[in-house]
Amino acid sequence: MFDKYRELINRIIDVLSKEDQELFNNLLSELHLFTTPSERRDFDPIHLSPHELLDLPPELIKQLALNESDNYELELIRLIDSVGGIISLDKLIVLLYRDKGEIADRVQLNARLNRMMRKETIFSVPKKKGVYRTTRIKGEQDDNEGIK
Repeated sequence: MFDKYRELINRIIDVLSKEDQELFNNLLSELHLFTTPSERRDFDPIHLSPHELLDLPPELIKQLALNESDNYELELIRLIDSVGGIISLDKLIVLLYRDKGEIADRVQLNARLNRMMRKETIFSVPKKKGVYRTTRIKGEQDDNEGIK
């Protein structure tokens, strides 16, 4: 995950005391939980994510079995990722308007987000009603369990 910064990390570790080196290494382990959404997303052998389609030519994307609903869900994931991978329903409604000029129906959007949670393409935030994220944090229980 930190490969492109490995040289800098090694230089920092070299100047730290043994005690601080251990703390720094623990910090790096913890930071792994908070990488960018596209880096954090666990490999899913079934569902495509927007970052998997980024560098594909349009001809190839046309060959994929994506329907209008799939494309809309991929767009929702892209929008959530664009603001850091976590968003409230209200903010998503505003973002849809600002980004696409779409006035989303709250009930329909919430139903779609719940379907996406069942498919585990997005996740709820524990104890935060109407807040969604595009990744599951390792070791953390989310509210998706009751959705299935």
